[in-house]
Amino acid sequence: MRKVVLFLTSVVLLLFLSSCDLFFFTDTGEGIFGKIKDEKTAEPIQGVTVIAYDQSGRVVASYISNSDGSYFLKVQSSDFNYRVVFSKQGYLTETRYIIVSKGENIRYDITLKKG
Repeated sequence: MRKVVLFLTSVVLLLFLSSCDLFFFTDTGEGIFGKIKDEKTAEPIQGVTVIAYDQSGRVVASYISNSDGSYFLKVQSSDFNYRVVFSKQGYLTETRYIIVSKGENIRYDITLKKG
């Protein structure tokens, strides 16, 4: 029972933090942000896991999209592509490669197809 309560508390906290706009552009730096929508309905998709990987395949940032489909990944500037993966059960996983220059915030909106 205690494990279930701890798990549910963790899920609620994660959902709260992912829906909080407090983390958007709160300090200067580089980031990738945007909105995620359903390809057919154009409705925002909440709960999409967005993960950025560096060239070594290490996770450098992750986020779960908000109720309005928005996400933000805080990353370091680089001269290489971050591999950004968008995934949610019931949708096809999409992978994009995005370069972030020093002091730049890159807007990257995406639509996901049900699958």
